[in-house]
Amino acid sequence: RVSLGARTTPTRLIEDVCDFKLSADLQTVCVLCDEEGALCLRVYAAGEKPGADDDDDDDVDYDEPGERSGLVPTDSRAQLEVEPLQLWRQMFIEAWAATERHAHASVTAALSMDGVLAAYAPVLGRVCCAAELRDVMHEMQAELGASHAGVAPPEAEEDEAGAQGFLGVDTVWDGAVGGWRIIKVVAAAGWDPAGCSPLAAAASEGELLVAINARALTRAT
Repeated sequence: RVSLGARTTPTRLIEDVCDFKLSADLQTVCVLCDEEGALCLRVYAAGEKPGADDDDDDDVDYDEPGERSGLVPTDSRAQLEVEPLQLWRQMFIEAWAATERHAHASVTAALSMDGVLAAYAPVLGRVCCAAELRDVMHEMQAELGASHAGVAPPEAEEDEAGAQGFLGVDTVWDGAVGGWRIIKVVAAAGWDPAGCSPLAAAASEGELLVAINARALTRAT
């Protein structure tokens, strides 16, 4: 951190920073650090150098998770281990079962659904990725002889650039001053700017909204 106005010597707050995220209210920072080759997360008050001593003047143990060290114990968090081959086999069977349920009787009557499943099942052992699994299932769908049956990859996330914006605050109209008084700022996920109130960093409860984009607000707006 450096003050350009005072032209003071830069202060090194934290060493070996790989990445960081500020909370929506700009009061807290989460830092990803490279500590002797191991990545770890630490959370501190933004703009303040972590103290070497705690409130009792004892040395802070930076290997001990907690508020004093700022260390977040990620190893103890819940984790999910997925075995791809088992997952793909489940998808393979369930997708064909869904096809059998929804296909028209005139289509399935001339086809052995169990026979198709058995014929393609050995190919599963050679599948190396989800795209290859979709190829196999697409070939199975082709056995139906129906042009509208197929397999497509997951849809990409929708572009929300044109979505309606929200301030993320509760307000009440204050006729005495002609503005909307903020009574609550939505906290939500402090590490995700998209999930927080846009006003969390600049406004607080009790303040007034009198204009947006230089346009004065009224009770109707």
